[in-house]
Amino acid sequence: MSNTPDSEEFETGTFQRVIQGKTVLVQCDKRLEPQAEWLLKSIEDVSEESESPIGDRWTLELGFSVLVLIAREDGVLVVCEPDYDEDPMESAVEDVSRSLWVVVMQNEVCEVTETSAYMSIPRFDETIVIRKGALEEERIFVQRDEPDNSNGSDLHDSGWYIGGADDDEEGSENPEDYEACYVYELLESRPMVLSVLALPANYVAVFDGEDIEAIYNDEDENVWNPSDDEENK
Repeated sequence: MSNTPDSEEFETGTFQRVIQGKTVLVQCDKRLEPQAEWLLKSIEDVSEESESPIGDRWTLELGFSVLVLIAREDGVLVVCEPDYDEDPMESAVEDVSRSLWVVVMQNEVCEVTETSAYMSIPRFDETIVIRKGALEEERIFVQRDEPDNSNGSDLHDSGWYIGGADDDEEGSENPEDYEACYVYELLESRPMVLSVLALPANYVAVFDGEDIEAIYNDEDENVWNPSDDEENK
C-alpha cells in the first residue's frame, strides 16, 4: 500500500493540454504525473459531453474532491482543489496533489478487494460519525452502513463510522459519546483512512496505526491480501 506523499520528496510538476482551444494546467507532485495526464484527459472527455464550455469556475467532481478551473490573467485555466488546510467549502488552491493521491489510494484498495465495480466515494464535505477519542487510538475500525440522511440536516451522512478496535460491539447508547467530522478532516488526523472510504456498504476495515490490518466484506471474509496480489502479478 502506498503512503501519503512525503513532503521532503515533494516537487511540483506542471502538466497541460489544450482543450476546446484553451490551455488547461494541472499542478501536482511530479510523482503523480500519470494521474495528472489522466485528469487532463478526463476534463477533455467530460467537456466534450457537457453543454457548458470549459472556462473560469467550470467544475468537475473527481473522487472525493470537487475541482474547479480558475482563469489566470493570461487566459490559462488552472485546475484547483478545495483548500483543505483552511476553508475547503469556500476557497481553492492551485495544486491537486491530495485529490489525486486519494484517487490512487482508493483505486488500489478497491482493486485488491475486487470492489472496483462497486466503488461509492463520499465527497470531502460529507460526514463521518466517530466514537469520541477513537482517532487518537492506535488500532481503529471503520465500518460502512447505508447512509441516513432522513433527519433534515444540511450535513450529508457518508454512512461511515469510526470506533476503537477494542470497543464493545454494542457501542454506547449515549449520543454524547459520539461526534462527527467532515471526510476531508481525515487528511490531517488519519489520512490513510481515506484509502478505504470508497468501499461498499457493510464493509469493515481495521487499522493498526496507518497500516491496514484487515478488510472484511459483507460476508465477514477478510479480503485484504495485498501480498497475494503482488505475487500474482
